[in-house]
Amino acid sequence: MKKILMVGVFLVVTQLSFGISPINLGIKGGYTSSKITTSLDQFNDGSVNNFLVGAFVRVNLGEIYL
Repeated sequence: MKKILMVGVFLVVTQLSFGISPINLGIKGGYTSSKITTSLDQFNDGSVNNFLVGAFVRVNLGEIYL
């Protein structure tokens, strides 16, 4: 139980320290779904489903972010 508590405290402190620093790192993820239909001679009833995974870096340069 103490190990789980220490890991939780470590994660919270780490997250708070990243909010103050001028460089932010992170991961992103998502899901997209689309279905295209047309009223022309061709009709496509299929759908496209995708998962997205990526990373980001944000650098604070005063009033400008890169």
